[in-house]
Amino acid sequence: MILRRGNIHKMYFAFLLLAWMFLFRQYLLGWNISGDPILLQSTPENHVELKNQIETILTDGLFETTEREKIEDIIDLSDQLLMSKGPFEFLWNFKNPCFLSDESGIRCLPYFHIIGGEKCGTTDLFYRLKLHPEISWEHEKSINYFHLKRFATGINHWTFERYLGQFSESAQVIGTTFSMEHCSESVKKCAYHPIITGDGSAQMLGDKQYKFFSNNITQKEPNLTNADILFHLNPKTKFIIILRNPIERAYSDYYFNSWYRGLFTASLEHFHTTMAEQISNFTTCCQTASIISCAYKHGDVPYKERILRHGIYYIFVKDWLRVFPREQILILRFEDMTKNKRQIYRQIQTFLGIRQLSTAEEDRVMSQPIMNQRPLKLRLIGDMYPKTRVLLEKFYAPHNAELARFLKDSRFLWH
Repeated sequence: MILRRGNIHKMYFAFLLLAWMFLFRQYLLGWNISGDPILLQSTPENHVELKNQIETILTDGLFETTEREKIEDIIDLSDQLLMSKGPFEFLWNFKNPCFLSDESGIRCLPYFHIIGGEKCGTTDLFYRLKLHPEISWEHEKSINYFHLKRFATGINHWTFERYLGQFSESAQVIGTTFSMEHCSESVKKCAYHPIITGDGSAQMLGDKQYKFFSNNITQKEPNLTNADILFHLNPKTKFIIILRNPIERAYSDYYFNSWYRGLFTASLEHFHTTMAEQISNFTTCCQTASIISCAYKHGDVPYKERILRHGIYYIFVKDWLRVFPREQILILRFEDMTKNKRQIYRQIQTFLGIRQLSTAEEDRVMSQPIMNQRPLKLRLIGDMYPKTRVLLEKFYAPHNAELARFLKDSRFLWH
């Protein structure tokens, strides 16, 4: 169980109070009226069903507030509740990790996640993967649950059950599509379900909200990341990471912040001063804290300040490979995807264990327009100043070298 130091007695009191509220509410209104499904727990009986109901009460708006320090105990409890889910008894004849719930029938977790990086072609990949006949993606690309919505308060907070609900339509497709090809001869009757689904929350590579994890609240570096939680829920989950030359990624992210978020008016001079300022701030941070702490600190600063830090890939990649084996994480380069779409798409199919498309099917996928491109008026601005590129090359060079050394792949030097 994950516990934050201090204030344990407050959490214990809140737990008892909420339990009493739940019992009284159920006495008045009847049992099992929350509307949230009660999940079949694969763990022993000590995973009390009451925890699921308390999670619902916690998110009914009773504790709605914008003051984060007042709900730290509730976040602690939410973390523990999430970690109490699973491991599940996944259905053996489903390729996708699916299990049964009392009221909702088949519930499914993603077979794979596209976890980053931002502005590295994840949206384009999402739309192409949706066209594969063995992938059902009936929900939005980025659900943003693990790193964002579960930390929100009041009506903006998502329970784990609500997250599972996003895959309901895909679960229906998965459950009603089957073949006999994968069945063993020793099994007389078998319906194997080969369809899979995914989650494309591309901001998850670097946990922006790691400070809200109960084990991390007092830490300068994360002891617990989303990788740990996802491993707990399903240790066989697969991940796709796309990395782009961090200089080009920063330039693209800058313009995205301009035209999509409307944070500023973009110009070549403003991009240069922004990058120079962020490099200075990061250097200052590293004088009093570790580089890991400073890289993860982007959750504590305005969004514009995070552009530079998103490109320090090796720190975030290491944290995922600390938890999951290398064979479950496919790390691609954006540049290879743009030059060799067919080859990379085939590589992804092999990684996910789905069938290779026919020539006609592949032609259809490759004929799709590039998604989420920068608007033409911004592309017409042209390349960054040469002095800006030199500045960023000097900053990112040692970080790229660490990534290339860690992955044993010189292509990630981006020479």
